[in-house]
Amino acid sequence: MIVWEGVTNYLTAQAVDRTLAALRDVAGSGSRLVFTYVHAGVIDGTATFPEARRWAGGVARVGEPWTFGLRPEELGEFLGERGYEPVWEESTAAAGRRYFGARGRKDRASDLYRVALACLG
Repeated sequence: MIVWEGVTNYLTAQAVDRTLAALRDVAGSGSRLVFTYVHAGVIDGTATFPEARRWAGGVARVGEPWTFGLRPEELGEFLGERGYEPVWEESTAAAGRRYFGARGRKDRASDLYRVALACLG
């Protein structure tokens, strides 16, 4: 199991591709990869989320703007082209409601920030 959390949105597309290839080579068939990413629409302005301006502005102000994102509906194709099979994907808001809601927690999460699980073929 490889956990790649909070990184992809700060990389170039080429760096994401190189990292996925390196992980594939190191981990081997049947391994699992869980990773986070931001919705690409926040970066290119084609999607809106209530907290997008604040979140994207905050990371940009500290010199770490988001540079890479994916569209959830294109995730399967993206992963498949790189040798991974998608298992599941959801927003951190949905995951938070599922995992934390039953425990009475009200963690702040977002539909723009996503988490995915993939399997190496």
